[in-house]
Amino acid sequence: METVFEGSKIVKIDAKSRLALPASFRGALNPNHGNAVILTLASEGCLAAYRPAEWETRQERIRWLANKHPGNRRVRRYVRLLLGAKEVVVLDTQGRIVLPEHLRSYAGLTHTAKVIGCIDKVEIWDPGRFQEHLQDDSLGTLAELEEELEYGPMLRSGPESQEVVPGVVGGEGVG
Repeated sequence: METVFEGSKIVKIDAKSRLALPASFRGALNPNHGNAVILTLASEGCLAAYRPAEWETRQERIRWLANKHPGNRRVRRYVRLLLGAKEVVVLDTQGRIVLPEHLRSYAGLTHTAKVIGCIDKVEIWDPGRFQEHLQDDSLGTLAELEEELEYGPMLRSGPESQEVVPGVVGGEGVG
């Protein structure tokens, strides 16, 4: 079983657009794949860094979705946004990755970043944007989300009660 990414840290982005990943994430991002890390857009205005193996799994779900719904313009847009922005970046000997301009621009990254472990990926946020995200309770407070997601009908119903659609929760979208 792969290491689960947890925790967060504020890191600097240098003048050459390099971001030093926290030591706790470095080895786990590329244990069997040299120094390659997959970097792409993530929802809510941040970036996501994946292990190559995790990315392959994600890519298969995206391929399935695209093949299942070839005429759906929203699916085609999703595929273009996510795959069109994807970059393979390499960890240097000091554990840094270069953030390509189009990805830095999307995430609003300038001099610092908040790096957050999110189970199977690492999210890279502009610290101000992340703080705004934390303060936005429009999708629910932590207490409400915990009640709904850990103890509510989503958990009790489980995937066996619905058509199993890779990467789609409740048939509503990919994420």
